[in-house]
Amino acid sequence: MHLAFLDIRAASHASDNRTCFILSDLFHTIPLQMNRAEKDEISYADITSWIRKKCEERKCLSWLETATANMPPLP
Repeated sequence: MHLAFLDIRAASHASDNRTCFILSDLFHTIPLQMNRAEKDEISYADITSWIRKKCEERKCLSWLETATANMPPLP
C-alpha cells in the first residue's frame, strides 16, 4: 500500500492534480506507521495526531474532519 500511494503521488504530481498529490503525500507513510503501531513502537493515537497535524500544515483539515465525521473512535 505504501508503494501504491507513492505511485499515486508521482502520477498526480506529473498531471498537476494538487488534491490527489496532497492526499497521497499525506497517506503514503500511514501503512508504515501502522506496522510500527502493530509492534507497539507507536500508538494508533500517535498516528491520528500526526495525520491531523499534517492536515493542518497542508490546509486540508476541513477535508479530514468531513472524512472522519462518522467514524467510530479508536479503542
